[in-house]
Amino acid sequence: MARRRLVVPRSVSRAWQTTWARCEIRDIAQAVVTETRTVTRTPSPHHHTETMDGIPKFSTRHGHSPAAAAITVREDAPAGLRGAVIQIAAEVGLSPDPLRKIVCRVLRETPDPNNWSEYPNIASEVDSLVRRCKWYRVYDIVEAISRHLVSQGAQAQAMQFENEMNAYFGEHGIGWQLADGVIISRGPASFETVVRAGADALRL
Repeated sequence: MARRRLVVPRSVSRAWQTTWARCEIRDIAQAVVTETRTVTRTPSPHHHTETMDGIPKFSTRHGHSPAAAAITVREDAPAGLRGAVIQIAAEVGLSPDPLRKIVCRVLRETPDPNNWSEYPNIASEVDSLVRRCKWYRVYDIVEAISRHLVSQGAQAQAMQFENEMNAYFGEHGIGWQLADGVIISRGPASFETVVRAGADALRL
């Protein structure tokens, strides 16, 4: 905002000079308030960003983000992670039917023909498949969901899915991260640079 210089004619009495100054200050203060209201906070790329109704979460609005936990999980997919994958997929718009197609394709399972209603039948089937599969298949499913969203042109949803998954990985000490549809190892910054370069080379 350009700063305005206060110019008061010398011929004006001191009382009027004071009134003039007060009006000028009030105008400037109002402009500052108006500009402040237009400022938006840019969320951390690894922090939860929106609720299911599209409104930024309390923690995002106020700039709070949990510190990354020490990595304690590598060759495992805890129950909490398996549930989070299903929840986050739903948050980015994947209903049980398309999610089942993705999960069954990854696991080479045949969808149960007796389950035709999304809730609770197909949703329960998806939950059972994800919770019972091998740990490494969970990460295969995460990659498949990300790539499906990109293939559908849902770039914003793919980015939201990636951010939410990475936030969960970091907060729960899981030593993996999702980057452009690929699960890569998470560690020190220098180590991550090497890993990302390797992942890029695999996509060439």
